[in-house]
Amino acid sequence: AEACGLLELYGEEVAARVFSRSWQVRQSGMAAAAAKAPSLVGERRALAAAAKVMLVGASDKMVNVFLASLDVLAALISSPGALGSRDAEREL
Repeated sequence: AEACGLLELYGEEVAARVFSRSWQVRQSGMAAAAAKAPSLVGERRALAAAAKVMLVGASDKMVNVFLASLDVLAALISSPGALGSRDAEREL
């Protein structure tokens, strides 16, 4: 249930990696989510999905996973068209 929005936007592989038991796999899942984030600009649920990924990363015991989760938001908001978008402002 927790991965539902992630599955739709990021795909099964990325969602499975984000929720993996192995911290190295979770870290690579965060990196994959960050790499895909720019292509989601304009997608209505992109910020909610990014927030979900970041929440998983923020609660992780491994600092590497936490830091990788911050890259998801950075990638999303630094993408062309992300800032100044009324949809993005409403999502926040």
